[in-house]
Amino acid sequence: EKVREVVALALTEGKKMGYTHYFKQNTPVDIDTWREITAEVRRLIDASPVTICNGSGDVGSTAVIDDNSIAFNGENDENSAIDDSHETFMLPRDYREFNFCKTARKPYDLLVTASLIVANHFAPDAYDIGSDGDQSDWFDGLEYARNTLGNYSLQIPSRVRD
Repeated sequence: EKVREVVALALTEGKKMGYTHYFKQNTPVDIDTWREITAEVRRLIDASPVTICNGSGDVGSTAVIDDNSIAFNGENDENSAIDDSHETFMLPRDYREFNFCKTARKPYDLLVTASLIVANHFAPDAYDIGSDGDQSDWFDGLEYARNTLGNYSLQIPSRVRD
């Protein structure tokens, strides 16, 4: 119950501090389910219209996806005016703590929301997902995930829809 209060406060305060997605892991994700999630997230990243890099946003790097976590960011090209990175998105398989990713509505937010939608679909009880955004802020990620993966049963997490 205390965690829900903290998440609710973070959601309220987050509207003042920046556009952020919140996800607390309630249970670990079994390895077979995790591999389904990572396979779909790889497909999303491979087809992405947005340049996705490692957690630091290093130019020419790639997302880190393995049996323990998914981590990526937008691109941060220090040699140009392009800074599409913000905070690292890191989704763990077994962390069981409160986590968040402030995207500041930068282009990689499309992949953050799509990835959380996929995780919620395959492991609906594992994560408690919330956001500063409302349902309309997640429509692009939902449409992208549905169209890219051909899975029209994907849904925006219920706490975001509320």
